[in-house]
Amino acid sequence: EVIELRRELIGDEGPRHHLVACSVFESTWMDAVDAHHEHALMFIAEGVFMYFEEPRIRSLVLTLRERFPGAELVFDACSPFVMRANTLLSRLSRTTIVPRYAWGLKHARDLEAWGEGISLLDEWYPFDHPEPRLARVRWLRHVPPLAKIMGIFHYRLGEAP
Repeated sequence: EVIELRRELIGDEGPRHHLVACSVFESTWMDAVDAHHEHALMFIAEGVFMYFEEPRIRSLVLTLRERFPGAELVFDACSPFVMRANTLLSRLSRTTIVPRYAWGLKHARDLEAWGEGISLLDEWYPFDHPEPRLARVRWLRHVPPLAKIMGIFHYRLGEAP
């Protein structure tokens, strides 16, 4: 359903991006990528990982490293502080359904400990940059638990053959 909606709103595939309608944890899409990739790969997971437990994410990352050595992975993640706040909010909320966050990344380098060859290339936090839309809350960058509540992380998964 999500892929069909994406096609309606954004358009179909292009030469550099492909849409596969299946779970990120299924091998179906990996088989399709494995059969057709000729260039370096970058996998982007937007708004995905926070909803799954760490063992599933770790397994996925290690599988990507094994099947596509040298590929890059970019994803967004919230901090454990946001996870705790989300859990509290979901318990207190009686009128709305709050999706439960299951995983957060405390330090960007923590992922490197998941396996040999996983290396952090870059990390980006919204409060570190002068984003006009965040002007009213930029003061949060001075409060350590809040300064890095959400980030975007970029890794290399192993060495290319």
